[in-house]
Amino acid sequence: MITICEGVKLSSKKLEVLKTVCEVCHTHTHTQRAKQTRLKFEDARTRAKRPLEIIHTDLYYLKEYVNQVEVHWNSKVSKIRCDNGKEFLNKDVQIWCKRKVIILDNTIPYTPQQNGKAESALLCDSSLGKEMWREALYCSTYILNRLPTDTLECTPYEMWEKRKPNLKKMQIFGSTAYVKTLGPLKKLEDSKK
Repeated sequence: MITICEGVKLSSKKLEVLKTVCEVCHTHTHTQRAKQTRLKFEDARTRAKRPLEIIHTDLYYLKEYVNQVEVHWNSKVSKIRCDNGKEFLNKDVQIWCKRKVIILDNTIPYTPQQNGKAESALLCDSSLGKEMWREALYCSTYILNRLPTDTLECTPYEMWEKRKPNLKKMQIFGSTAYVKTLGPLKKLEDSKK
């Protein structure tokens, strides 16, 4: 048994089966549903070699986050990789980055090659609409931070939290969920109203 996280146990035999790619993610045939892209870029972008070296973000509350993680890790953010959203292209953020000696690394507009396949695959597989892109992004980030990588000896979650992730309560993206009404209920009242 291989223990990458708590709550999920996979044998080497099951891992071999998982190497078979689903229709949504498959990249070698024209039946791929999740990601129709142009050719890959030839030059590879740099990868972080230490925590905080590069932050990939689409967050508006960036300054607060940067301050928190720099204190947590006693380290400095070197680069922020973000989309070309107006929140990053304004003078205030550019001056703040310059003062903190942080490089703003913007993605190229209209280049889906730079987007992760995970969000598209989640949306496609769940049959949810594009308006759920942000939720798919949060979900894919959650999942990817709990999976092994080629560059780390552990998962990103374990590196950050100093403990293995627990995936026991993981659900499929797009599952039906109910909100429980908090507060006083009558004896036979439906709690899902």
